[in-house]
Amino acid sequence: CFAALGAVMLVVCGAGALILQDPPPKAQSGPPQPGLDYKQMLRTPQYKLCAAAVALSAPAVLLFSPEIFKIAAERGLPESAAPYSIVLGSAASAAGRMLLPAVSDRLGRKPVLYAVYLGLAAGSAGFAFAGWVLAAYAVLTFFYSGGAAVQPSFNTDLFGLPHAGVNYGFIALGMSGGSILSYIGAQALPLAARHWLAGICAAAGLICVSLVKPVENG
Repeated sequence: CFAALGAVMLVVCGAGALILQDPPPKAQSGPPQPGLDYKQMLRTPQYKLCAAAVALSAPAVLLFSPEIFKIAAERGLPESAAPYSIVLGSAASAAGRMLLPAVSDRLGRKPVLYAVYLGLAAGSAGFAFAGWVLAAYAVLTFFYSGGAAVQPSFNTDLFGLPHAGVNYGFIALGMSGGSILSYIGAQALPLAARHWLAGICAAAGLICVSLVKPVENG
């Protein structure tokens, strides 16, 4: 499977890279765009809150993803149906990555991120019930992936466009940290404790986002 996936990615992504071109540069008019570089960004409370929020979004999905097939089967899904938890989760993930950034363009980044963490909390609660495995896992993957897609725009709004790529790389370190801690939690904690931890982390992420204020330049 991995070999086939690698071949498909080589053809599709390689072909896309061959035809990808940067847009022509626009003539500079007026003062340069304001923005913080990564050294300035790392000193702001906004960076710490955003990195923490990204880390706290991970447990709701990653505490369970390594064992989702096993959990679905144990919750009563027939063996033939259990793999659909993966298929449904992947489809919901793609939908979240497409829909939530589009909604954030209209309603604003923070309202959509509030919805993301509320959705993660609700999905974590639903996932604790036996009959809701497929629906709850789809909710979790929808909001987790949607939040990951909205976060780069949110950080660009906060810290400016000139250094957006590097700055988001530092924000994404929170996702890496949350992923590692989620894996450790999945190995160390019983399932019931993981449900509680996922909900608490989602609520804490919501609080972090709510505390983020615009960055004052100057």
